[in-house]
Amino acid sequence: MASVAHDGKTVLTELLFCEQPQPEAGAVVRSFEQMEGACIEQSGYRVCVAFHQPGWDVPPPIAKNTLEMPFPVVFGHIPITRLQWQYNRQRLAWWTLHTYPQPDGTIYVYTHSTFKLEDTAWVS
Repeated sequence: MASVAHDGKTVLTELLFCEQPQPEAGAVVRSFEQMEGACIEQSGYRVCVAFHQPGWDVPPPIAKNTLEMPFPVVFGHIPITRLQWQYNRQRLAWWTLHTYPQPDGTIYVYTHSTFKLEDTAWVS
């Protein structure tokens, strides 16, 4: 989950579920059962999801802009979730990587999200 907040109020929340969520008002729900990538764009927000090899550059981990959580070993591999971000006056961008070890290999799920700030009234 990634959230964008301003003055202590959440203005955007992005969730990646491993199961079907209950849609909320204003939510966009997309199933990835077939592991086909996709992009969704609306109101200055864009998110793309890719499996195994994303079609965009993934930045190298930078300690101050990266959070990474390793999980207990599954099928001999350590699953991880990594969140990276960049911010400037025009946009906030973030990338995630989720690894899901399986008996026959690992599933890699990448996301790349951007939130345009330049036209947003609350940016000062």
